[in-house]
Amino acid sequence: MPATRPWRLTHRLLAVLALALALPAMAQSWRANVDTVQGLPQVTKGGAPAVSSEFVFWGSNWLFAPIATRFQINAPYSYAVSGHDANLAFDLAQNVQRPASNRMAWNFDLNAVYAKTGVIGGGISFKFDLTTFAKELGPPTILADKSGWAWGPVGGNRMEMRFSPLPAAVSLAGTGDEIRVFLYNGSIPAGHTRYTATLSLAGDMGFVPTLTERFGIADPTTWPADVMDWRTSPVDLSFLNQPEIPAGRHGFLKASGERLVFQDGTVARFWGANLAAYALFTTSKDSVRQQAHRLSQLGFNLVRIHHHDSYWVNPNIFGSSSATSTLTLSPDSLDKLDWWIKCLKDEGIYVWLDMHVQRYLKPADGIDYFSEIAKGKPAADLKGYNYVNGSIQQAMRNFMGEYLGHTNPYTGKRYLDE
Repeated sequence: MPATRPWRLTHRLLAVLALALALPAMAQSWRANVDTVQGLPQVTKGGAPAVSSEFVFWGSNWLFAPIATRFQINAPYSYAVSGHDANLAFDLAQNVQRPASNRMAWNFDLNAVYAKTGVIGGGISFKFDLTTFAKELGPPTILADKSGWAWGPVGGNRMEMRFSPLPAAVSLAGTGDEIRVFLYNGSIPAGHTRYTATLSLAGDMGFVPTLTERFGIADPTTWPADVMDWRTSPVDLSFLNQPEIPAGRHGFLKASGERLVFQDGTVARFWGANLAAYALFTTSKDSVRQQAHRLSQLGFNLVRIHHHDSYWVNPNIFGSSSATSTLTLSPDSLDKLDWWIKCLKDEGIYVWLDMHVQRYLKPADGIDYFSEIAKGKPAADLKGYNYVNGSIQQAMRNFMGEYLGHTNPYTGKRYLDE
């Protein structure tokens, strides 16, 4: 027998053994547990996420009011979550238990410091992967008594999530792939609001412990802090950008076939990152210079300026997010961007400036049919309407003209000429 035969036989046996070990995992069907951030249910099939959930709360005008949570494992299948919503001024205490092999129960205690009116409210958003699993389970449905939702056929693989007492509201959202269960709706009463929720599984469905329970519970308070300094990089790759300093020395960028090529013929290759929202307008000048250098140390040579116009960022490029119009750009906000661009350019980092992200139009913007678009709200998303509304198209052109025509005093160039 040739010397290679035992080697081949061994590897064939190993391959068969690996397949045999993999078959039980492949045969596993629906499994549910809780996520270890908010303690809410998540369901998978063969490792693929099918149902995910998260807390969602909004103040007035759909201003998102995130809740900060802390998750704790008390014992196997016994969890606690504490949370606080600073915007809506309420606390959350949540306990989760598994009373039976096919049921998991949640107790929610929301305690509001004071009553609030004129808010959207919120509760829990459940999202369903219909692209992958609708053929097997069909669409999720709201239960007839409005106590929650169900997914899957009766008598087969099916899950039901019921709340008691009845939630403030239950509604479909998105394209039918999301169900929102509101614990507060339109107002928040002072004091305690309590709910119990139960997820019941049927068919080839079962609960499994969290990964933390499976692989060992660790105490994060014992972990070393500040192992990596946020002001620098463990590896300095800034030498890669040295030939580009200052960024823009090769001229304008254009497409040449499948490549990006600078004006002088230099082939461009980018490794980019986003720079967005509050970091754009609330970072000190010294920190901007420092972070621009750190981005170069990390090996980036392209930064995308993102969410500079978004309505939820305060301040944004228009100044205060409560400004009555979006017709003018804020000099203070422009100065912040000017300094970021200058510092990035000095590090050999190129800039990609979005011309639209989430600009919300205001009544004073002079938009035709604004009230119809806004539907009673004080601001309106222009997306979609910009294809059919000439006044929105003109507002976008005016915005781009003012933006790109602005001269950066730190570089001496208009954005248009960079």
